[in-house]
Amino acid sequence: MYTVINTQTKQYLRADWEEHRGQLYTHDIDLAVKFESWHDAEEITETTEQVVDLTN
Repeated sequence: MYTVINTQTKQYLRADWEEHRGQLYTHDIDLAVKFESWHDAEEITETTEQVVDLTN
């Protein structure tokens, strides 16, 4: 399982990031977007974001 973090703030990308453009990030892992594959997560990643593996 993978998620996306903001490399500057180290916050997780919210699962509802598409609906809530003002509040994109959270410290709460339960609210973070989750992907089954690295490739899927990488497709939506911006330049200030990074894909991280949640199984570590």
